[in-house]
Amino acid sequence: MDRVKSKTESVNERDADRDYDAPRMALRAAMVKQTPPMTLKQASRAIGRNDAYLHQYLYRGSPRYLPEALRYQLAEMLAVDQATLAHHPDDSHTARHH
Repeated sequence: MDRVKSKTESVNERDADRDYDAPRMALRAAMVKQTPPMTLKQASRAIGRNDAYLHQYLYRGSPRYLPEALRYQLAEMLAVDQATLAHHPDDSHTARHH
C-alpha cells in the first residue's frame, strides 16, 4: 500500500509544478479520485487509444483538445460532466493575449 501511496504522491507533486488548463486539471482530478486511482495507461486503453495517449495529452499538449467522442467516453467512465473536459475558446490558457 505504501508503494501505491508514494507513487500517487509523486504524480501529484509533479503535477503541482505544471500549468494545466481547466480540462486537463479536471481529467487529472477525476482520475485520482477513482478507487483505486486510474492510471493514464488504463484510461487510454479504456477509450481505445494507445497506452501513451492521455499521457501525451496531459504532459505534451497533444492533442490540443480531446475529441468530443473521447470526452463523452472519459466522462462516463470517470463519472464527471463531459463539459468539464471540454475546451472553450475563452479559456485563459488558450487565449494568451493579456
